[in-house]
Amino acid sequence: YDRLVILGRCSATERVASFLLQMLERSRGGSRIALGMSRTDIADYLGLTTETVSRTFTQLRAAGAIKLLDPQHLVVVDQDLLQDYAEHDCSSESWGAGSRFPGKSVAAMPAAAVA
Repeated sequence: YDRLVILGRCSATERVASFLLQMLERSRGGSRIALGMSRTDIADYLGLTTETVSRTFTQLRAAGAIKLLDPQHLVVVDQDLLQDYAEHDCSSESWGAGSRFPGKSVAAMPAAAVA
């Protein structure tokens, strides 16, 4: 059910952030994630294009949420920020009270927020 909600109601940024948080939960502790999937595989899994996944990874990196080590490994630098982008159920009603950036994509973040 969660995956259907993510695919049906979330933006690309929310989908990728949710995916990374799920991968983080499955990792063996720490903040390093071994993806084990290509960008194309991730795109297929999330219902996105490869270009959108790559662009979103770059935006999350620029925002300071993740650090890309190589194509298969990354580090979650700011889990709270990544969580803000993920929006558990991707409904506009639940996005707001606890979020630092209600309803915003990474691309729409103010410069001070991504610095």
